[in-house]
Amino acid sequence: MKVKVGQVFHSLYIDSETLEHDWSQHVVRTIRGGYVHLILKSASTYGKRSKKNGDYGWYDNIPSYCRTKFPIGEKSFSVFSTKLQAWSSSKKFHDSSIKRGAFEGYSPEHMKKIEKKFKRIRP
Repeated sequence: MKVKVGQVFHSLYIDSETLEHDWSQHVVRTIRGGYVHLILKSASTYGKRSKKNGDYGWYDNIPSYCRTKFPIGEKSFSVFSTKLQAWSSSKKFHDSSIKRGAFEGYSPEHMKKIEKKFKRIRP
């Protein structure tokens, strides 16, 4: 897959305790030194820069927890080019966690709620 500056990648996180979910957008900021550098697009990294009309953009100081990089040509395991791919990856991880026994302490009702949550947020 060819990666371009400005391209948007998606990720999904679902908390199995509270059943809260978070869709995240990661934007390719630069491609340098054999790496693709991604920035998490959030209120702390992107927004209105001045009082001028339509002056939106990236803030100057982006925290390190909002930055990600991966080598060119390799596939990143945390970000995907579509929301459906991010959802599918999260679902596969959830299913493999069930097989490993990571959810043994949860009741069957709670597991059904998690499955419903996956169905409800599917893009």
